[in-house]
Amino acid sequence: MIIPHLIGTVVFQEPVIVEASLFVMARGASPLAMSQSPPVQPLTKRDKRRNNITDKLQDMISSFTQDQHQYYRAQLQAIQVDMTLILKSDPYENMPLDDSPSAIEGLINSLTGGVIPGDKAAKDDYLALAGKRYYEYCQKINKAQEQRDADLTALKVSEATSKRKRTSAYQC
Repeated sequence: MIIPHLIGTVVFQEPVIVEASLFVMARGASPLAMSQSPPVQPLTKRDKRRNNITDKLQDMISSFTQDQHQYYRAQLQAIQVDMTLILKSDPYENMPLDDSPSAIEGLINSLTGGVIPGDKAAKDDYLALAGKRYYEYCQKINKAQEQRDADLTALKVSEATSKRKRTSAYQC
């Protein structure tokens, strides 16, 4: 093999002997092992954020799958508490149902004895759900009672007005 050397503007060529052992690969080595891999690119902010979100999601999924039974048990018990509160309430009383959060919490505690099932996350689910449907039920009943009272008052006023008109027409 001849390698040209540049010296100034004159090109000299001299024979160079290259050992064959430099070009022979060891058996079993891959051709990629000799090549340089590109340097590792640093993660962008978007990639870091995506990785963080993915890690958090995986943690949430693994936590849920481990405690899946407790989550569903807490949700079931919260629904049962709401159903019991609704069945025990009397919407036909002549007064509105107490829908304040403290009153509902007191009813739930008296019903369950203050025992909340599961671990912290299941308890949080239970507390978030228990009483929610009962509160909505109380709101609907109270609004219906208000509408009923307003309709009865309007009917009474209308009846009184028509009675006065008839009385004044009869007297004339």
